Amino acid sequence: METQEILLIAGSVMSALFLAFTLAGRRYDAAVGALDEKRSPLRELYVVGLVWQKTPFLRLRGKLAERLQGEARLIYGDRYATYYARMLWAEAITLAQLMITVLLLIAPFVKTGRQALVLSGIGVVLAMALASNVLKGFREQLDKRRKACEDELPDVVTTLALLINSGMVIREAWATTAASGKGEIYRLMGRALEQMDNGASAVDAIYDFGNYADSAEVRKFVSSIIQGVEKGGADLSNILIKRSAEQWEYKRQVMLQRGETAASKLLLPIGMMFAGLLVVVVVPMASSMLGAM
Repeated sequence: METQEILLIAGSVMSALFLAFTLAGRRYDAAVGALDEKRSPLRELYVVGLVWQKTPFLRLRGKLAERLQGEARLIYGDRYATYYARMLWAEAITLAQLMITVLLLIAPFVKTGRQALVLSGIGVVLAMALASNVLKGFREQLDKRRKACEDELPDVVTTLALLINSGMVIREAWATTAASGKGEIYRLMGRALEQMDNGASAVDAIYDFGNYADSAEVRKFVSSIIQGVEKGGADLSNILIKRSAEQWEYKRQVMLQRGETAASKLLLPIGMMFAGLLVVVVVPMASSMLGAM
C-alpha cells in the first residue's frame, strides 16, 4: 500500500471520528453555548474536545489541570474554574484534530509519498503548536489584566487615600472608589465588594482582590491596607498617601520603559525605509555614471 493511500485512510478515519464525536457531543450544546461567542467563534465544535476528554488518554489531569484551573480561578472565580479549564482544553483538542484531519486529507494528493509524509508531519507540528497557543489563553488574559490593573492602581490608591482621610471607613471608601471607574481594577474591586456583601470580612475580601489581580504592585497595596486596618485604621490614610506617591513614581518608570521599548521597535522599519531611500537615490546615480563612461 502506497504512502498516499495510508494517509488518505488515516484522514478518512480522523474525519469519521470528528463527525461521530460532533454528533455524540450534542449533549454538551448547553455547556458550549454558555461561552462568549466573540471569544470562542467555533464554540459549537468544542463538543468534539469534550467527548475526547471522556477517554483516558485525553482527560484533563495532572499539572496541566492544576495550571488551567488555577488560572481560570483567578479570572472566573472558584465556582467556574473547572468549567472554563475543561472548555479551554476542549478547544485545544478540537482545533488540533481539525488541523490534522484537513492536512491528512490534503497530503495524499501531492506528487510523491515523501512530500505527503512531510506535509502530514507539518500538520502534526502545526496542530501541537496551535493547541499550545490555545492553552496560553488564560495566561494572556491574566497578563493583560495585570498590566491594566497596574496602570489604574495609582488613581485607585490616591482616591482611596483621599476618601479615608476625609473620614470614611474602609468599606465605604472601597465602595465609592470601585464605583468611580470602569477599568479592570475597578471591576475586581466590585467583586471584592460583593464578597463583603455576602458576609466576608473586608480584610479577607481585599486579600482575595490582591490575588485575583495577580500583580506584585497590587499585592503591596493590599498589604498596606490590611496592615493599616489591623492597626485600627489610625495610620491607614498616611500609609495610603505614601503608597500613592510610590505608585505614581512606579507608573512613571513603567511609562518610560514602554517608551524606550516602542522606540526600539521602530528602529527596524526606519532602517528599512532608509535602505529603500538609498536604493532609490544611489541606483539612478550609479546607472547615470556607468552610462557616461
